[in-house]
Amino acid sequence: MRITPILPKNNYHPAFGAIIYKSFNPQYNSQEIPLREEIDTFSKSMDNAEYLGSGLFADAYVFDIFPNIVIKKSNIGDDFGQEEENLKLIADEIKDTQKFVARAYDNTDGKYYLLSTKVDGESPDPEEAPLKYTHLKGLFSTLFEMDETGLYHGDLNNGNIKITPDGRVNFLDFQFTHQISRTRFFEEKDKSTLPAFMMIENAQMFEQAGLPYYLSKFDSKYQAKNFLKSYLTEKSNYHQKRFMLLSKETKNWPYSSEIPRIQKSLAYEKARAEVFKHPTENVLRLETKKIQFLNSFREAYKRIDDNVPHKNIIPAGSSYLFTLSCIQDFRKEVAAQQKQISNPAMKDYLDGMKEYGDFWFEKVKGWTDNAFWYPLRHAKNQLASWEHVRYNFKDPDVDIENFGVFTNVTGSVDDSYTPVYNRIFSPNPDVYDNYIKEAYPEAREFTGTNLSSEQEKILYKLRNAHQRLREAYFNSKGLDVINNAILTVLRASQLKEISSPYTYAYNTADAIMQKCSKAAEAYYKSIFRDITTDSINLQNSIGYDNMGRFA
Repeated sequence: MRITPILPKNNYHPAFGAIIYKSFNPQYNSQEIPLREEIDTFSKSMDNAEYLGSGLFADAYVFDIFPNIVIKKSNIGDDFGQEEENLKLIADEIKDTQKFVARAYDNTDGKYYLLSTKVDGESPDPEEAPLKYTHLKGLFSTLFEMDETGLYHGDLNNGNIKITPDGRVNFLDFQFTHQISRTRFFEEKDKSTLPAFMMIENAQMFEQAGLPYYLSKFDSKYQAKNFLKSYLTEKSNYHQKRFMLLSKETKNWPYSSEIPRIQKSLAYEKARAEVFKHPTENVLRLETKKIQFLNSFREAYKRIDDNVPHKNIIPAGSSYLFTLSCIQDFRKEVAAQQKQISNPAMKDYLDGMKEYGDFWFEKVKGWTDNAFWYPLRHAKNQLASWEHVRYNFKDPDVDIENFGVFTNVTGSVDDSYTPVYNRIFSPNPDVYDNYIKEAYPEAREFTGTNLSSEQEKILYKLRNAHQRLREAYFNSKGLDVINNAILTVLRASQLKEISSPYTYAYNTADAIMQKCSKAAEAYYKSIFRDITTDSINLQNSIGYDNMGRFA
C-alpha cells in the first residue's frame, strides 16, 4: 500500500495588495509573486484570464500568462478549504489528475480563490470526443491508482473527466473527494455507498455519474451496447488488478472478524475479472440495470443535497420511489439469473451482485422516506430538530414546477432491458373525495375577499397547481399526484404566510395545505408499500409504464 504524500501547510504569507495566500504549494515558489499579482488583478477585473466554464458551485478561468494554472471563483461563498485538503491527498504517482497550487483570499471583499493545474483534454462524448480503447485503459489505470491509495472521487461526471488524443484520461474537481484508510476497507462506507465487503471502487462513481450520460448520447442502441461490451472487457483487467492488490494486502490481515468479508471481496473481484472478459447478454443486461439505478439514485439525491444550490426539492420523494423501483428491477434480474446458472465464476459474480442490490435496497428505503417528508416539512415550516435553515422556495433561480427527468440508460442500450411494469396505481376515490376534491372549491373561493395583488398572484399559482393535481389523479399518474400535491401545499403555504393570522384567506390556505398534504402522503405510502413489498421472484416490477420520465 503506497502512502499518500501530504503537502506541508504553510503559514500565512504576507499580504500583496488585497490578496493573502492561505496556503501555497512550494513546488511553485518561483512563481509565487507573479501569481499573487495575477490573482489581485483577477479579483478586481477578471480581464487577465480566459473563462473555461461553470459548475454548480464555481466558475473556472485560466490565466493569460499562466496557461497551465486554473483559478476558481466560488458562486456559493465557498472558501475552498475542503477542496484544498482533498487536492493535497492526490499522490504524485497519480499523474493524470488536477494538482493543488494555492488557495488565496481577497481581504477587501472577502472572496476566496483556488488555484490548481489545468487539466487538458475534452469531456467524453461519443461524437466529439469518443472513449477509445487507449482512453479506457487510461481511465481504468487512474481509477485503480485512486482505489489503491484509498481515494474516492465523489463526482466523476463527464465534465470532471478530460480525454486527450494520445490516450490520457485526466480527472479534475476533487471537491467531494475523501479518503478511506487501509484499516477501514472492510467496513460499511456510507460516503461511497459501498457494502462492507467491497473495497473502495471509483469505477462505481463513474458508472453513477459519467457513464450513463455517455451511453445515452450514442446515435444507435447498437453502438451503445458495443461500447458497453468494450468498457466491461477493459474493466476485467481493472478487477484483476484489484484482486491482486487485495490478495497481497490481506494476506496477514490482523482483524479475524473481517476474514469472511475479505473472502467474499476476493471472490467477487476475481469473478468480475473473469465474466467481464467476454461479457454475455446476461452480464450486459445486469450491468445496464445496475448503471440505471446508480444514476437514478444520483439524480434523486441531488434533489435534497445540501451542496447543490438552486435545487428543486419538491420531487425528492417521488424521485427516490423511482430509484427504488429501478433497484427492485435489478434485484429481480439477479434472482432470475441465479436460478439458471452453474458456472462457478458467474455464481460468485451473482452472489456479489445480490448482496450489492440488497445493500442499496435497504439504504434507499430509509432515504426515500426522509426525502418525501423533506419538502413538506419545509413548505409547512415544521423543520426537524436537526434542521436550522428553512429551504427558500422563493429563490428566483428555481423552477419549482419543473419536476425533472431521468436518463434512460436501459433504453439507450437495449429496449428489452427496460423494466416491464404492472399498472397498479389506479386512482384512489377515497383520496380524491376526502382530500383533492375537498380542496377544489376552497382554492376558488377567494374571489371577492379583497386580496392584495401579491395574494392574487400566489392564488393564481395555487389554482394552477391544484388543477395539475386533479389532472394527475384522473390520468392515474401516482408520482405526479405526489409532486403536484406537495406543490399545492407549497403554494397554499406561501399564501398563508402573507395573510393576516386567522383571516379567511389564512384559514382557507391552511385547510388546503392539510388536505393536499394528506393526499400526497396517501399516495406516497401506497406506492412505497407496493414497491418495497414487491417479491423479487415475480417477473414484472410493481409500478406502471411511466414510472419515470426519461430524457
